[in-house]
Amino acid sequence: MGLSLRGTPVVVLGAGGAARSVVFRLLREGANVTLTNRTRERAERLAQDAAAAGYGAQMRVIDAEAERELRSAIAGAELLVHTTRVGMHPATEALPVVPLE
Repeated sequence: MGLSLRGTPVVVLGAGGAARSVVFRLLREGANVTLTNRTRERAERLAQDAAAAGYGAQMRVIDAEAERELRSAIAGAELLVHTTRVGMHPATEALPVVPLE
């Protein structure tokens, strides 16, 4: 039994190597991806690479600092993927930029 992601809203936190792999797979599966990263420029570069591969219409970037927009994106998402280093050694007690509620 497979999982269909076609048209599924997904939020991805992070824009590094793990995020790149996840984002391209989600886009290939037809998901609608919202990407946010501490450094917007890095997220924009990943979005530009996705657009160059033909996935631009399925992806948008929002600022990690835009709390209202981030809350809205997460509330409307069916899947939230965390690909940042937050919570890893040595900052094991750190939390991602996701509003806790």
